[in-house]
Amino acid sequence: MEQTYLYVVFSSTPNKMGAMIRRITGTPYNHVSIALDENLSQMYSFARRFYHTPFYGGFVKESVSRYHINGKTADIRVCRISITSDQSSTLDALLKEMLSRQDTYLYNHLSALTVPFRRRINIRDAYICVDFVVQILQSIGIELSTGRYYSVGELEQLLRPYIVYTGPAPEALIFDTTYFAPKPIPHPVLTSLLAFLELFERLAE
Repeated sequence: MEQTYLYVVFSSTPNKMGAMIRRITGTPYNHVSIALDENLSQMYSFARRFYHTPFYGGFVKESVSRYHINGKTADIRVCRISITSDQSSTLDALLKEMLSRQDTYLYNHLSALTVPFRRRINIRDAYICVDFVVQILQSIGIELSTGRYYSVGELEQLLRPYIVYTGPAPEALIFDTTYFAPKPIPHPVLTSLLAFLELFERLAE
């Protein structure tokens, strides 16, 4: 039987927000995703939904083209974890369920703001990238401490035994035109405002 793997992809996203996060945390990577294949054609995480809406995010299916911006290429680190057929089935079912209600998930900006203080603000169906990846790993039975705070840097150190690649992100076979499509000026403001209002509503539940 062919071995199945889950790939955890750490990246230094080549945009201003990514650079700011790396300066604050002092770590080389600011983002983490999961991938289902070695070519990274099926990647999932919590991030901005569109390039021009940095504060409007949620559960997204990522493209490698996100790692190539304005002539800059992200550095990535790929960790490969062997999983069983049962774990693979659990993962597929979980991702399928999340994709079925993708629009209900929000990027947890409130929790992101508390990262320097090693704090997490739990809000229903709202995550930052590292919390999403940790939950995925725990959901399929990868042994991680329940309730522990993990930063991107700490998770990267923990998974170092599984490293299979460190270097520039591969070229995208298909350019993600939807992600990079220009947006009218009101769109980033309105979507961001509505997202924050929804976060505060859920926080009050």
